[in-house]
Amino acid sequence: MNRRTFRVFLSSTFSSTPVTVTRSAQSSKARGQQRHLRHRWRRWLRDHWRDTRWFVIGGLWLLALVLGYLGFARHFAALGERRSPFNLLYLTVQLFTLESGAVSAPVDWPLEVAR
Repeated sequence: MNRRTFRVFLSSTFSSTPVTVTRSAQSSKARGQQRHLRHRWRRWLRDHWRDTRWFVIGGLWLLALVLGYLGFARHFAALGERRSPFNLLYLTVQLFTLESGAVSAPVDWPLEVAR
């Protein structure tokens, strides 16, 4: 039997007897196909993430490193201070290890994103 029967109980204010609602086999089949497609999509996404997660994490880390370096360089240039590239790299690495990045008020967007 391809029909599903659902019993819907209306509140006692409307009726004290249950009402039977049926759904056709076509909608049941469509729901099954949707469930199957959703399951396949989630499996593909999980497998794809398992294969590429370290590349994604490494890429995000590299992006934060570049944005931090550029942000510190632009920040100190705006203040008129000259910093060496190694000093900027050291400040950028501190963003990860010491959660640093506390600088004075005008913060440029690359540094804000890297923080």
